[in-house]
Amino acid sequence: MNAIVCLRVAAAVIAGMLIASAASLAQERYPSRPIKVLLGFPPGGPTDLLGRLVAQRMAEELGQQVVVENRAGASGGIAMEAVARAPADGYTLAYGASSNIVQLPALKKKVPFHPVNDFAPIGMSATGALTLVASTTVPSRTLEEFIAYGRANPGKLNFASAGAGSAPHLTAVMFNDVAGVKAVHVPFTGGAPALQATIQGSTHYVFDTASTSVPLLKSTQVRVLAVTSAEPMPALPDVPAAATAGLKGFVVTTWNGLLAPKGTPAPVIERLNKALRTSLESKDFGERLAAMGLTPAPMSPESFGQFIQRELARWSELIDRT
Repeated sequence: MNAIVCLRVAAAVIAGMLIASAASLAQERYPSRPIKVLLGFPPGGPTDLLGRLVAQRMAEELGQQVVVENRAGASGGIAMEAVARAPADGYTLAYGASSNIVQLPALKKKVPFHPVNDFAPIGMSATGALTLVASTTVPSRTLEEFIAYGRANPGKLNFASAGAGSAPHLTAVMFNDVAGVKAVHVPFTGGAPALQATIQGSTHYVFDTASTSVPLLKSTQVRVLAVTSAEPMPALPDVPAAATAGLKGFVVTTWNGLLAPKGTPAPVIERLNKALRTSLESKDFGERLAAMGLTPAPMSPESFGQFIQRELARWSELIDRT
């Protein structure tokens, strides 16, 4: 009887070793097939363009295809939910932006995913800033003058946005809160029509992406008053940062990053993070991002996870208060 027991124990130990060895071998060989990256926005937008650029570079580093699949809808929430429910094996990832990773859950308390509880952070890819673009129908040439006018005329200004809950909308909400300006929100179906409305003068101001603001510097219909980054941007060197031009403490960055389902093995996360960081640190990649008004932001999985928690708390507090 003892011999039989011993044989069973030995067999169990050997089986466990074989399973562990197989799992280890599988992780060492990762990735052994194409990786799918779900992106919650339509083709052609800034997040889509950047996501595809990142996927292309990571594919070169990983030696496997990295295929981007657009699943637009629910303000980017459909893709996030699909990844949260996907197998935690490193073959289904989410490429998201600040708007659908933290701002959407902060705005809508019943979204079917949680940015911290349902995902394993891989790393941030890039950060950017928005610009405050004001119609020349508002009699102000500087940020300070614009804020003074808004305070003196509560409710008379209106601001455009790419839609309720979008990053430009929430940035404007934060701006109004910090600046003490009361204004009316006019949502549009995207950033382009929101900017066009401001150019035409039917809305008074809008927060727009930095890359599309460069051609506006010579416009006689709008003025680019400030950027939301902590310092002036290389692409807009003559446009001051709001934080140093009359609105102390107002810094808002947009950002993008890569996440996996919660429970994805740590070696897989590290492999993906290494491929992402290597891509971001190449000179030509940085130059391509700079042309889009973005800055590479390589970050460890741990640091990215902590950053997401801080951003979620920040936007939740603002939305609850306003």
